[in-house]
Amino acid sequence: MSRETDNPITIPEGELSDQELQEITEKYEKLETRKVGKTLSAYILIIAIVLCAFHLYTAGFGLLLSIRQSAIHWMLVLMILFVIYPASKKSNRTRPYWFDYLLIALSVASSLYLLLNYNAIIVRGAIPNKTDLIMGILMLLLTLEATRRAVGKELVIICLIFLAYAIWGRVMPGIFAHKGFSLSRIVGHMYLSTEGIYGIPMGVSSTYLVLFIFFGAVLKETGLDRFFRDLSLAIAGRVPGGPAQVAVVASSLFGSINGSATANVVTTGAFTIPMMKSIGYPDYFAGAVEAVASTGGQLMPPIMGSAAFIMAEFLGIPYLKVAVAAIVPAIFYYFSCATMIYLRARRLGIRRLEKDEIPDIKKTLRETGHMVIPIILLVALLVSGKTPLYAAFYSILATIALSFFRKETRLSLQSLKNIAENTAKSMVTVATACAAAGIVVGVVSLTGIGLTLGNNIVSLAKNSTFLMLIITVIVSLIMGMGVPTTVVYILMATITAPPLVMAGFEPLAAHMFVFYFALLASVTPPVAIAAYAGAGLAQASPSKTGWQAFRLALAGFVVPFVFIVEPGILLQDPGFGDLIPIFTGLIGIVCMGIFVEGYMSRPLNMPQRILALVAAACMVIPGVYTDIMGAVLLVALIVWVRPYGKRIGKIGGESK
Repeated sequence: MSRETDNPITIPEGELSDQELQEITEKYEKLETRKVGKTLSAYILIIAIVLCAFHLYTAGFGLLLSIRQSAIHWMLVLMILFVIYPASKKSNRTRPYWFDYLLIALSVASSLYLLLNYNAIIVRGAIPNKTDLIMGILMLLLTLEATRRAVGKELVIICLIFLAYAIWGRVMPGIFAHKGFSLSRIVGHMYLSTEGIYGIPMGVSSTYLVLFIFFGAVLKETGLDRFFRDLSLAIAGRVPGGPAQVAVVASSLFGSINGSATANVVTTGAFTIPMMKSIGYPDYFAGAVEAVASTGGQLMPPIMGSAAFIMAEFLGIPYLKVAVAAIVPAIFYYFSCATMIYLRARRLGIRRLEKDEIPDIKKTLRETGHMVIPIILLVALLVSGKTPLYAAFYSILATIALSFFRKETRLSLQSLKNIAENTAKSMVTVATACAAAGIVVGVVSLTGIGLTLGNNIVSLAKNSTFLMLIITVIVSLIMGMGVPTTVVYILMATITAPPLVMAGFEPLAAHMFVFYFALLASVTPPVAIAAYAGAGLAQASPSKTGWQAFRLALAGFVVPFVFIVEPGILLQDPGFGDLIPIFTGLIGIVCMGIFVEGYMSRPLNMPQRILALVAAACMVIPGVYTDIMGAVLLVALIVWVRPYGKRIGKIGGESK
């Protein structure tokens, strides 16, 4: 046991309030919201209730026509967005300006115009007249301004580049040139059709995403997050690494009902980071562990992140297939996190938690354990073939009903108010990102640039599938700098996933591959938003935390290469033969962790670490011979390291 054993562990009893969580999240996403007074708070609550009621009703009793569903959804979001997100850092932080109200009025006007005149627009073939053009330009400008406020200028710049490309295609060089499109054609495509702002991303936002975010908000309000915290402590507190392993378990559980890396960091990190620091982990390492663990929540079934629903729409497959496909990659991801933490804990001599530091799991199960039933119901309905909307609708009703079984979980009027507000505020950033992504996707479908870029990626890779995968990884990580995972996935699914499919990879494996690296961008410097949030909670250096998070995630970088070359582990048509790549993949992750940490039963020298790296590569590359080679190299490493480790143990006790 290390010298830190005598330090008492401190587990925060009072969770951070929703307001405090929001403030911390905004700080590290570099966005700030207004703290409005009672009148505007009442306004936001009314719109939030209307938003939740509209989507709950349409989920249970039938969706509207796609463009109408999306238009109402986006209108309600904009009515909240321009109140809570100021125009600049110098703007008033307690009340909107007159032009914020003007933007709200224009949002309502352009949305209602489309809703009320859509039949007439269809009759004339969706060819915009002068009024259509004015309203369409307004909606485009409103969407760009909303994106600047709620997501960030990076995504606005991407949208403007794509729009400029649509207009001035004639002056583009070589393969990128096209005939160019008129303003009328672009506006009609973006505003009057389901190919632009109201395209697939917004369609998913206005159906599946809002309902699952609502479901997550209801579960959180019943105390399920506290249940996950206590359960995580009971499961992982006594293994080497203690609280760091708790962070892995808690983030995977909570991330499944959250789907946002930064929010997951802030929520679970509020209790895991202080615990990690109290038993001897460096502050930057504690922040990095939480960032890496939280990022994987977007990959964790059954709910996952918003990109998973969009993936299902892009591929034209049931969401259940995407959730099933994510099971093994999620296990791989968290296994890699746990492996890295275990090796670091053994190297530093970090202690485990004591029995009296772990909550009474029986009490936890008695008080809030019944709130897991709605998640089980959700999974059961999806497996039975019901749609995600049907499953989410009845799971929400079941959650509300079950909450009244115990006073610890009972929902009050204040709880219902919190649910509505949290759902609406979460949807603001999600829907805005989807609207902006719709502009990009609209330009791609209008100009055909996706096919052009895809063909050139194939050409650049010179028919080398490995080089194509590396190019995809690099582009995904660069595009993910400061941009939400959902947007990065949509861009990559439009540009880089088709070439992978053309190269012969399974479509689902190709999309899962780009999704996975879009996700990892959150912990990849120089802009690692999730890591910076962890650094803030740990009071550590953001740069040091970011690079440590990247190092911890390196073992996870092996995972996509496993399932892209062995798509059987995505469990779409599972068989006994799929167990072999799963087993070898897990061994490869362990070998990669040994290489990165430079530790096995003792610190390793560089030749030993390189041997571990080669063994990891052999385990990832499919084939009997490579698997045998990897196994031989791993055995050789064990034989090489173990005798010396025994001598160290005899001379000076257990190796640190």
